[in-house]
Amino acid sequence: MARPRTYPEDLHQQLVDAAGRLLAAEGPHAVTTRRVAAELGCSTAAIYRELGGKEALVRAMYREGFRRLADRQAAVDPALPPLARLAAMARAYQDAALASPHLYTVMFERPVPEFEPDEADVIEALGTLQGLVDVVADAIAAGDLAADPADAGDVAVRLWALNHGITSLAIAGMLGPDPEAPRRHLDAAMDMAARGLVADPPPR
Repeated sequence: MARPRTYPEDLHQQLVDAAGRLLAAEGPHAVTTRRVAAELGCSTAAIYRELGGKEALVRAMYREGFRRLADRQAAVDPALPPLARLAAMARAYQDAALASPHLYTVMFERPVPEFEPDEADVIEALGTLQGLVDVVADAIAAGDLAADPADAGDVAVRLWALNHGITSLAIAGMLGPDPEAPRRHLDAAMDMAARGLVADPPPR
């Protein structure tokens, strides 16, 4: 009697990263269960057992991207002053994106037509925004940001959009060859935004 084939405990993550590599290198047509199986040297049955078909595979990429983002955000020291924590949250976002650009593409674009996030996917994804909202609320409460506490969510969305734009430019190679450019532009933009939200900003 043949022994059942065993697979590594991190098969889920390996499948997500293999699909991401194929997406980045060859485009959405390459993201198939057969190609991913060949990339990892496993069977398509293992992929269906672990995740499901192609749509489920891309959904796993989408959710894994936000999970990695949440992990980076959770590592930010909660004892930091609000503005320092806000800067650290911005860096965590950028670091997560630059570490997994193949997942970032799936998170915010629709490169694979077979996948469209459903309501549950979007709710889980937007859960990562709550951490930023909380930090903004703390900064407002501390008097570091001159905004109405009721507007913490709106301020967080605008800061997110600012970070997203700079990070997307970095991933697209539009910030030049300097590897420090993404962080430099992000820090400067966050500083400008924070200073713009302070009623009487201190001198630089």
